[in-house]
Amino acid sequence: DGDDADLLRATFSPDGDGVGDVLAIRAASAPGARLELRIEDLAAGGSVTTPPVVVGKDGSVELAWDGRAGLRRRLPEVSYRIDVCVADGGPCAARRVVAHARLLSVAIDDLGSFAPGDEVPVRIETDRRETVRHELVPAHDVRAARALGPVDVPGAGAYRYRVPAVPRGGEWVLRVASGAVRRYVPLVVRGPGLDLERPPRGVALVVYPLVTWRAYDRADTDRDGRPDSWYQHPEDPYVPRTGAYESARTLPLLAGSEPAADLLRPLSRFLADEGLRVQAITDVELARLDPAVIRRYPALVFAGHQEYYEAALYDRVARYLAQGGRALYLQANAFYGEVELADARITRLSYRYREPDRSDYALAANGFRVCCWPEGVRVPYRVEAAALAALPWLFRGTGLAAGDAFGAATDEVDGVDPRLSPAGTVVVASGVVPAHREEGDEGAEPAAWIGTQRIPYPPAGLQDQRVDIAYAALAGGGEIFSWGNHGFLRGLYRPSEPAAERAAQLVALRNVWRRFTR
Repeated sequence: DGDDADLLRATFSPDGDGVGDVLAIRAASAPGARLELRIEDLAAGGSVTTPPVVVGKDGSVELAWDGRAGLRRRLPEVSYRIDVCVADGGPCAARRVVAHARLLSVAIDDLGSFAPGDEVPVRIETDRRETVRHELVPAHDVRAARALGPVDVPGAGAYRYRVPAVPRGGEWVLRVASGAVRRYVPLVVRGPGLDLERPPRGVALVVYPLVTWRAYDRADTDRDGRPDSWYQHPEDPYVPRTGAYESARTLPLLAGSEPAADLLRPLSRFLADEGLRVQAITDVELARLDPAVIRRYPALVFAGHQEYYEAALYDRVARYLAQGGRALYLQANAFYGEVELADARITRLSYRYREPDRSDYALAANGFRVCCWPEGVRVPYRVEAAALAALPWLFRGTGLAAGDAFGAATDEVDGVDPRLSPAGTVVVASGVVPAHREEGDEGAEPAAWIGTQRIPYPPAGLQDQRVDIAYAALAGGGEIFSWGNHGFLRGLYRPSEPAAERAAQLVALRNVWRRFTR
């Protein structure tokens, strides 16, 4: 039974192992009535309906769902809202069921990184009878036949997984398997043999955005029928501080609205291919790291979508840059919304601050401009002539000339703002996302939520948007390079992109890396 009179909760595991495979709902109605289940996917929207069942002479009937609803394949293992309704568009019962289709849930109750030899607190929920295997695989090869540190455990429970020796630091993946069911949990692993507080010369500090991953995780950790991501309930903007990674739809590493597989696998590949030795931590750790330690690193490399941040993180990065540090952004939309971390939850406090003394542009040279235009519209970046003259080190070996294509903008992209970007900002290359209409642009004005306050805004796609790759030389000797594009790393290794453009970008990335880590 649920917490209120109109909601029942249930968990089932439709994997065919004979344990909890079917969700059964008993209903009462007039004899002869035809009832059906209307099943709504709470993570991604959309619904299915089960075939009608006729109520018996005693006025009762049992409706069952095996996770397929007549489909050939199982639906994703997420939360579903289920109504018992009279068939063919008839009324529905007042009481509703929230059912969670769970085969295997894996959570790591920590927002930090782990060094080889450290024990990772792993929590597993499942009713499967098979043993569960843990093993470590590279982020760019999550289905690798060979894995590091395989360990078997009996099933559900809390365990400690010891991180095996790895060849390099960065993002790895804890692959957890029970029979044919697999889960992939992102794990940030420190550089082997590296002391976080005493880095060798030339080692960059790579920062992974765990807060943003939590913000986009659409699992239903507390089984309340509401996906954890605050994008599902923006008027009540919090997510659990830690939580389970369940199906591909809820896992930010592999799929869903934060497609970090495409976005971060290429960085794992780049680090491996180039043989780069790096130290790796999470954004939560960087916000608490001694500023004196941060200054020992020649560069901060923001690996992913660093959209959400704590005030302490903003302050540390600002101080580091003011003292001559360097920051490299490999994606877009950094430092866009402030959050607060508590013992059990992460709460979003705001969206962007864009004032002369505090803005995303101050730390990244770029700021979020637009997202998600129609498929088939390619937005190439074109090299700026002024950048060729100002930054010869960047273009050395690329063979690029003014106006040449320099990759393409995709997904979320940034642009320079002369009012807010640092005074020494150079536009390296730019493109224009053409005006377009997105779903929801018609009718009511779109709105963002800051807590319970609804703030209307004009859709960015209603006018052309210039987007930029940017470099900034700061007054105190610091430097910033921002690709300002979620698709940059992905494009480096995508065969469908022009080979010459990919090769030139790879050379440029090497040039930036060498300069920033010298």
